[in-house]
Amino acid sequence: QYDLAGFSPAWIQDLVTGCLGQTLSAKTYVGCKFVIGGGKKARGKYDPDMLKHFTEALRGAGFEDDRGASACKECMGAYKYQHDTDQDLKYLHVFPKVDLSAAAAEAAGDGAGGAGDVRSNVRIRSRKSGSIVSPFSPS
Repeated sequence: QYDLAGFSPAWIQDLVTGCLGQTLSAKTYVGCKFVIGGGKKARGKYDPDMLKHFTEALRGAGFEDDRGASACKECMGAYKYQHDTDQDLKYLHVFPKVDLSAAAAEAAGDGAGGAGDVRSNVRIRSRKSGSIVSPFSPS
């Protein structure tokens, strides 16, 4: 789970263009869970148009809205919005396109088995903290 509090529309566009919009080499299908808003207590930390900015960027990269999406072959290139009323947070789940065959070939070629793990290969520099993060987690 990655909290996008304080992030600008330009950063969201960079995230989609530079990472999520590309076909990634991975051992398994992956999903990314982004916190994009919240209720009364958290509302001020987020751009009120974060969902709009994020989904526009994703659609521009070929993603489609799918309310039933999950980390599986049929849902690659999809996203879904979720409002968790128990935690009072709003999420956008993104399921990027992955190439499992490339990861298998990489793992077979080097014997280490770690080269195809998208979570270990893809890193994004946080604009907020400057630290290196990976937006991927299994769903």
